[in-house]
Amino acid sequence: MHILFVCTGNTCRSPMAEVVAKAVFPKEGYTFSSAGLGVMEPSGASENACLAVEEVGLDLRNHQSHQITLEDVQGADLILTMTNGHKQALSAVCQQCQTPLFTLSEFAGKPEEEVTDPYGCSLEGYRRCLEQITSLVRACAQVITK
Repeated sequence: MHILFVCTGNTCRSPMAEVVAKAVFPKEGYTFSSAGLGVMEPSGASENACLAVEEVGLDLRNHQSHQITLEDVQGADLILTMTNGHKQALSAVCQQCQTPLFTLSEFAGKPEEEVTDPYGCSLEGYRRCLEQITSLVRACAQVITK
């Protein structure tokens, strides 16, 4: 099963979700990637995203942002977005490709939540975002691996 995480710039939320998923899900049978809806030019993960994940033993230093493509959508078994806006932006193409599409929080059973963009926030803001993402990814793993 391949899960694709999507946010806006692919420098904070979706890369954090990707590395958390790699740590949380079983090692066999699952692959993960992330992409953004508005990647202007490839760049690394934001510094505070790197620092926040390093504090919990994960690594984003080699991440390169990636603009989502039709091939990404077609290659995913499940797409999880950070907000309802991201989900709406992908709904037509996912419906056409028959790729299941949910917000991360919706799939985790908390449809009222959204993962707020920490871009430009202090390290503490990134830590809070990472805590939320970690909790939601763990809930998703429980749903998927039952």
